[in-house]
Amino acid sequence: MTGLSIEGNITFTRADSLVLSYYMDTNEWLGGAHPYSFKETCNYDVKTGKDLKLSDVVSDYDTFYKEVCAKLEERKDEYGFMRIIRIP
Repeated sequence: MTGLSIEGNITFTRADSLVLSYYMDTNEWLGGAHPYSFKETCNYDVKTGKDLKLSDVVSDYDTFYKEVCAKLEERKDEYGFMRIIRIP
């Protein structure tokens, strides 16, 4: 590939009367050997337009964290090696 280019896809994961959620999967070629790839998630309260944070939808963070870790452990073979780091 020569030159500069940006490619992307948007996938809606929820769209109802309460929440609009989607993620953007983007690849940018800026002239180097490899593209810069990233995903960005967006979650909005439909009624207020407010950008939702994890704390807006999860009241018990510790339990949520343990459940996510357990699911990742169950599916680690699908995603390859994964080291889980707790973010305060």
